[in-house]
Amino acid sequence: MLYSAAVPHASLRGTTLHYDVAGDGPPVLLIMGFGMRGVGWSPLTERLLPDHRVAWFDNRGVGESGRTTRGWTMGEFSADAVALMDELGWDDAHVVGVSMGGMIAQHLGLDAPERVRSLSLLATTARGKNTTRPDLSTGVELLRTAFGSRRARLRALVDLVFSAESIESRGYEALMEEVAPAHGTAPLREVLAHKRAIERHDTRARLAEIAAPTLVVQPTADRMVNPIESTLLASLLPSPRLVAVDGAGHRVHADRPDVVAEAVRGFVAAHPGGSRDTTRAER
Repeated sequence: MLYSAAVPHASLRGTTLHYDVAGDGPPVLLIMGFGMRGVGWSPLTERLLPDHRVAWFDNRGVGESGRTTRGWTMGEFSADAVALMDELGWDDAHVVGVSMGGMIAQHLGLDAPERVRSLSLLATTARGKNTTRPDLSTGVELLRTAFGSRRARLRALVDLVFSAESIESRGYEALMEEVAPAHGTAPLREVLAHKRAIERHDTRARLAEIAAPTLVVQPTADRMVNPIESTLLASLLPSPRLVAVDGAGHRVHADRPDVVAEAVRGFVAAHPGGSRDTTRAER
């Protein structure tokens, strides 16, 4: 059954989260990145839904979720994810996050380890400040996503987050049509609040505490987050699995959806009970 709702929850400090949930099987919570709506997970959700119970949502301040009135930290965004799991009646879940969503997922694994069966961290980093500083051409593309007609902004977004190979094979029109519903709408103050949260994100000193089995997906042609950040992230985790997706762009789950779906599905299947699997194996 598929449904969506904007649900007020006390632990969300009076705001609302718009979410969707569908499918049957192991629970998987998808956390979207900066400025994008949860519907942007569709290339992955359609591949997971046949055998997983999947939930995705708009982060506060984006799309149909409630607005904020102050800056937020990644820890507070992760509290939103916990509140949504409470609303869904999920004791725990396999958590997948991309970009800023991967930062949120790290905090979820640190702050509420009992709620996380496994972590899959896509195109993300352990440190927010100075890691997403673009080169000149990428900086120009970023500016193009903020100005001009909606069509021009969507085309610039496609250039930023998809690989040249995907653009050539699928074409701008198809990719623009795909990202259009996910292109979140938020007031400037919300955008700045999310940006400040990214800049304050730094889990390097704590990543060794993460108990959940962790998959790190590294798109090697990422223009938004330097691929070396995935290597650093994996090096700080207790026992990660690092999967490099050659030639993929920042929106790796849409650029190479079959590859990412196979990696996530396999990782979920290998760790149905999360860290408890490891504990049992050591006995």
